[in-house]
Amino acid sequence: MTSGSEPTSERPVPRVHLKPRESRRIKRGHRWIFSNEIADPVKDLPPGSLVDVVDERGALVGRGYVNPQSLITIRLLAQAGREIDAAFFRGLLAAARLYRERICGSRTAGREVFGEADGLPGLIVDRYGPFLVVQSLAAGIEVRLPLILDLLEEIHSPRAIVLRNDAPARGLEGLTAEVRVARGRLDSEDGIVETEVDGLAVEIDLLAGQKTGWFLDQSENRRRLAEYAGGRRILDAFCYAGAWGLAALKAGAAEVLAVDSSAPAVSAARRNADRNEVGDRFRAEEASVFDRLRGLDSERSRFDLVVLDPPAFIKSGKKVAEGVRGYREINRLGLRLLAPGGILVSSSCSHHLPAEEFLAVLRRAAADTGRTVRLLEFRGQARDHPVLLSMPETSYLKCAFLYVE
Repeated sequence: MTSGSEPTSERPVPRVHLKPRESRRIKRGHRWIFSNEIADPVKDLPPGSLVDVVDERGALVGRGYVNPQSLITIRLLAQAGREIDAAFFRGLLAAARLYRERICGSRTAGREVFGEADGLPGLIVDRYGPFLVVQSLAAGIEVRLPLILDLLEEIHSPRAIVLRNDAPARGLEGLTAEVRVARGRLDSEDGIVETEVDGLAVEIDLLAGQKTGWFLDQSENRRRLAEYAGGRRILDAFCYAGAWGLAALKAGAAEVLAVDSSAPAVSAARRNADRNEVGDRFRAEEASVFDRLRGLDSERSRFDLVVLDPPAFIKSGKKVAEGVRGYREINRLGLRLLAPGGILVSSSCSHHLPAEEFLAVLRRAAADTGRTVRLLEFRGQARDHPVLLSMPETSYLKCAFLYVE
């Protein structure tokens, strides 16, 4: 599917009926309707077009965009009958910006739009200084993308807007992958820009970096790390471009060993350390994290603080058992590498692993090592990634701070 103009609101909006008892979750504020909850055939409806949803009694439930090719067949936007036009999207984008100004304050980088939590299902917008990076993850956003980009220029006045439409989720919507500069110009053709994130001078690869270029959802957790980092020897596992380790060094850590399997990430981490004038206390290694941690354990290396921030080990519901084994093993290794009185900071970004199950994994890893472990804090994603209470799926990041005897 390619981007097109906004569907005109003058066309009649078809109605789609839900099966009996399938409207309860929706009436409590959930925004997704799955294919097996729909009574009417929808295969002939254009992907991204609007529909009004009706319950089994004929009562209107809401208006949203439909995609017959997706398991999430309808994503709700508003009450049934609401005009879905430029003014509607302008209001939501302006509200998202106002929320972040009020709650997050002044910042040079962060998430500006977080999909369903901001009333804009399938839309992600991140800011890096004067640049915006956009992900269109639903057909309903894709067909309105020119309008969305116009409004983002109007509200945020960016120097450039990059489309990072290479996320696997697009395949589930029947959308093709693409990465391009959609508006304006970047500082360099390779897509690497320099900006400040959480007080650190860093380079961001807007065209090929992981996610949209940086892991913004951990920003508040990295700031929290400052309380524990002073004077400690730290292991930063799955370091990517060095965000955790650099935050620790800025907070007074003695030294950091950072490990990642990606050569470009490790190189970027070293450059970022030099940018922040902490390169003499920062050592980055390219290696399999599991193998390197096992090697450090065999060498009897010990650290005062270990950060484990792996990629999602559970990509789908079918991979839960396999992913749980991975989380248990990496946390077992992290615990073994801690000196008595050390701190383990362990995260999971797999939304298929609920918070209670992640805590259960940590308990099993502690039992495996025979260590006594106290939970200091259990945190989530940064406030610019708000959680919609009616949609548990919007809460995905778990971050535990643990004291290990």
